[in-house]
Amino acid sequence: MAFHKSLVVLAASFLLGTGAASVHSQTAINACYDKGTGIARVVSSATACFSTETAVSWSISGPQGPAGPAGPIGPAGPIGATGQTGAAGATGPIGPIGLTGPQGAKGLTGATGATGATGPTGPTGPLGPVGPTGEKGANGATGPAGPTGPTGQTGATGAAGSPGAAGPTGATGPQGPPVTFRGAWVNTTGYKSGDSVSEAGSTFIALLPNTAVDPLADVTAAGGHWALLAAHGAIGATGPTGPAGPSGPTGPAGPTGPQGPAGTIPTNLTKLSGGLSTNGGVAYLGASRFIYSADCMIGDIVLSVNGYGQGAMPADGRLLPINQYQALFSLVGTNFGGNGTTNFALPDLRAFAPQNLQYSICVNGLFPPSF
Repeated sequence: MAFHKSLVVLAASFLLGTGAASVHSQTAINACYDKGTGIARVVSSATACFSTETAVSWSISGPQGPAGPAGPIGPAGPIGATGQTGAAGATGPIGPIGLTGPQGAKGLTGATGATGATGPTGPTGPLGPVGPTGEKGANGATGPAGPTGPTGQTGATGAAGSPGAAGPTGATGPQGPPVTFRGAWVNTTGYKSGDSVSEAGSTFIALLPNTAVDPLADVTAAGGHWALLAAHGAIGATGPTGPAGPSGPTGPAGPTGPQGPAGTIPTNLTKLSGGLSTNGGVAYLGASRFIYSADCMIGDIVLSVNGYGQGAMPADGRLLPINQYQALFSLVGTNFGGNGTTNFALPDLRAFAPQNLQYSICVNGLFPPSF
């Protein structure tokens, strides 16, 4: 509900001029000062004054002062625990096989064992009958030989003879081709016999000169160009987590930053600040000494040397019971504080009062008419 606020100003010369902020204020106050009657009315910052009035403002917040110097840097926190050791890397390829050593000398042939005993001779067959003696004729034919007797049992094997003396060392065989490790296999590189390469964690040696022959595929298919020297080893187990490292020493405090430049307060603000109340916004004759007119408009703010305690009350933020000031509560509500159920607060304008003057608010009087 809109209502008209009037402000009786007894010290007009103090209020005239451009609006300015005060170190004691938190909210700017705007008013329209009637040059003919000397009456000022409090208005919002968006309200335009009439042609017979002059706009005035006071209690405007001043610019923020410079930032203070930075405090010293706090000590460094302790170093966190060392993270777990990463998994062990894959086992590197096994080096190439060394050359085969010379063959040892052939040992002496052992002595021949003794011949076993000869078995017994079988019995002689019977003689044929003697023929009659005839004339001496030609010699008769030779009779058939008797059958051979059975072979006797083989005798036991004699004891083994002692080893013979070592024979002379044979001649050294020819030197094999040298083994040269060529790194990882590349399909565009030519390899000769004895070259070794690594692929997929395993090591291979070339048996024949070749180019673009995949060692892994060749060995799997038994192609004959490559031979496996060392297969890919299994990945080792993860090692245990190392102990946490000790806390590092506390770092030194950083230097203090340079002092910022001093702020500059405009002269008009300094003058206005010096004119504000230093006794808590209380009139010099007392905060509640007088009775305000019964025909005041409820909610109007009055700036006066008089302190009112009836009809109007000091605008000092005090709480009032709603059931005793229902008309005023219907206008101000809880805009200035209070719980809105049993009480509400008056505006607190003590910090904005000029020296020895007091702001009061009409609490009992006429209810302002609306459009």
